[in-house]
Amino acid sequence: MHKAHPDTPVAPDLQTLLENTFTVLDSDEVYDFLVVHAFLAPLLFEAHTSIQKHFGARPVTLELNIDPEDETYQQLVLRIQTEQTVDKADALFEEFDQDWWLPNMRRARNRFNIMLQFV
Repeated sequence: MHKAHPDTPVAPDLQTLLENTFTVLDSDEVYDFLVVHAFLAPLLFEAHTSIQKHFGARPVTLELNIDPEDETYQQLVLRIQTEQTVDKADALFEEFDQDWWLPNMRRARNRFNIMLQFV
């Protein structure tokens, strides 16, 4: 489990919630990013609720994506793991997009994205 940085405003409770809700990859990087972009935390949990509504109880990973062409550009990425066919998963994602993601995308300020991950 990730230990809180001594000077970080990301509360240990938030870290625990994130770890209990998502599979957090490179957790130190994710938490450091959330220190700077704390406005994303509520959006992550809202997204998870909507993902569960549309896809069912699917594993969701959370990671920090760093643009290989511009390392200063970073964003959090939620990956919805699915075993559905491409057509079925795309249809579910389209419903999710219309119902939740598109109306909330501006709140992410281009620092958060959601994708499908076929497993």
